[in-house]
Amino acid sequence: MDVKVFLSVLAALLVALAVGVVAYELHEQWQEYKLRSALNDLSDQINQVAQQSLQDSANEQRRQSFLDYQRRQRAQQTRFALWQSLQLAPDQQCIGGVVITVHGTVYTQEIQNYRPVACEGRQRILGGR
Repeated sequence: MDVKVFLSVLAALLVALAVGVVAYELHEQWQEYKLRSALNDLSDQINQVAQQSLQDSANEQRRQSFLDYQRRQRAQQTRFALWQSLQLAPDQQCIGGVVITVHGTVYTQEIQNYRPVACEGRQRILGGR
């Protein structure tokens, strides 16, 4: 009987040891799974941040390009407005380098700041001569 009890206890201990080894192995696998899952989540988050950063950079580049375009448009509009403002009106002529307004037989010299307005061709000259 002692041998049977001994063998029964020994078998129970071996089963307990086997269960412990399996439980330990399962615990290790679970920890590895959690670690891999955490690393995958972290990798996904890094990829999302990188993509967002690229999108932000592209958006900023588009915004900057648009602002540059607007600046060029305003500068062009300003240059055109200046050019337009320098053109002589249909009833004006450039005679002897001075703007003259003609109404029928009446010729009037254009004066600005007590000085005749200078011109060349069909355009006023900025700052006079």
